[in-house]
Amino acid sequence: MTAVAEEHLSVRPLGPTPADACAARLCAWCSGPFRPRTTGGRRQLFCTQACRRASEKGMRQWTKGELAAGRVTIAQLHRERCSDPTPTRPTPGATWPSHEPRAWS
Repeated sequence: MTAVAEEHLSVRPLGPTPADACAARLCAWCSGPFRPRTTGGRRQLFCTQACRRASEKGMRQWTKGELAAGRVTIAQLHRERCSDPTPTRPTPGATWPSHEPRAWS
């Protein structure tokens, strides 16, 4: 080993430091480790744009397969996606929401 390599190893700790362990995450698609961006925004789930796109493609393909097999309906998908879902069975005395536009609060 050269003197430069020994100096480099002596300065840098072997293995991840506690700060690295907290900062490192695993990609939701490929399970590879990555360091999340520090520029703000939503919590980063994927290591690259390619992994994010592959995950979205996989979700679309899964959904198409479930729809084709009849295990899920468009209405079920819509209810899962909406933040204010319409109940499937109204409770006695419940009123259905009107279809009039609502004001943003």
